[in-house]
Amino acid sequence: MKNAIIKKKVFWIQVELESPLNISSGKEDITDSDVIRDYDGTLFVPASSLAGAMRAYLKKEKDEPCLFGYSKDNINNKNNEYNINSENNTDGKMSVLFLSDMNFEGNPEVSVRDGVELNEKKTAVTGSKYAVEIIEAETQASFYAELTIRQNDKTVNKKTNEKIDKEEEYKKDFAAIIKGIHTGEIRFGSKKTRGFGKLKICHIASREFNKNNYLEYANVYQDKEQWKAQKNEMDEWLALADKESQYLHLQVPLQLEGGISIRQYSAIKDDPDFVHITNSKRKAVIPGSSFAGAIRHRLKDILLKLKEQGLDVNVDNILNTMFGYVEKDTAHLSMIIISESKIEGAKALTMTRTGISRFESAAKDKTLFTEKTYVDGTVELNILIKKGMYKEQEWILGLLLLAVEDLRNGFLAVGGATAIGRGIFKENGAVLLDGKELNIHAEIAKSFQFLKWGIFEEGRKKA
Repeated sequence: MKNAIIKKKVFWIQVELESPLNISSGKEDITDSDVIRDYDGTLFVPASSLAGAMRAYLKKEKDEPCLFGYSKDNINNKNNEYNINSENNTDGKMSVLFLSDMNFEGNPEVSVRDGVELNEKKTAVTGSKYAVEIIEAETQASFYAELTIRQNDKTVNKKTNEKIDKEEEYKKDFAAIIKGIHTGEIRFGSKKTRGFGKLKICHIASREFNKNNYLEYANVYQDKEQWKAQKNEMDEWLALADKESQYLHLQVPLQLEGGISIRQYSAIKDDPDFVHITNSKRKAVIPGSSFAGAIRHRLKDILLKLKEQGLDVNVDNILNTMFGYVEKDTAHLSMIIISESKIEGAKALTMTRTGISRFESAAKDKTLFTEKTYVDGTVELNILIKKGMYKEQEWILGLLLLAVEDLRNGFLAVGGATAIGRGIFKENGAVLLDGKELNIHAEIAKSFQFLKWGIFEEGRKKA
């Protein structure tokens, strides 16, 4: 046997959804994007969805050696290395990390989340309303990962003829994936840059099999309770991850002043006509898309004003780079991830309102409605900024802080009914960047230096 398996390491990984999840089935029977189910109607996440997000995080192309294998023309001439697992060194290598589908525990709650694109005047864009089916947050799930170590998992340096063991490299890549998931840098499914698809790792257990205990491998996937009883190795794997974070982590603590009104419509008898959006636990939330829309519109206003005053920038290019875009056959992924935020300590308030005629100063006919909003409470706005090749995160951070300052000072409102005082916040503590207190004005000044030097535009030309 030319390249025998010498051992397998099997991991059981338990996670909890920290935000809604939509892994689309491609069907539109219930909404515009239904979640995927198996033949029996059971919810699951395909292993291919897990592997795709993980491989993208490692920044490995299909022809680059990594945990997930590679194919074709994989001789690494730059480092004078070749792979000895293949006879002619051009066929590639299969993945050494095998993943199972992710299965949910209990009966996860599924609901429908709708949305609509708004223009600068905060009115709906025609034909832009959509609805997606989601698996609600706080649902637990688990999946298996299996690392296979073969006899020849080595590279050979042609100059020194030195054999290098790949197992430690595999473990470090796996640890980077674990940390990426736990910190929210790896997300799954659709709308992940607007808060969906964030997981929290709760438990990691592992078992190793070799020639001495290979018969035990036959039942390794059968008893989930046995896995739960094993030692939690999460801290060990997080400590092993030595790769630099791929995102800046911005934390903005806010205090809600007055109420918040991001409406979802009720069809239940005796319920209010409109209710502020809540999760499965009936806790009020603010979707990442609501924060993103408000911040984008405010930054557009700011940049247009600055352009009028002589700052030579392409406003559309800046906003498209920051927030992403889709135009016909071209697209660009957002460099900003804005998480969904829970409103802690909010109080529900139901009120009855009616439309008033501006001309008659009297109630309009048939305009009486009841609305449930939430007042008071605290919110933590979490934003991840992707580190770019041309240090785009430097100017993106500064520009975002302009809008963040407006949020903290009550000048930028989020959601609907802002004309009557809804969606206004004030500061509730220091703004943190990667866990450290941030000098907001210094970062804003640095951002303008990047823009004035033309680094943004030059970076786009090189890219």
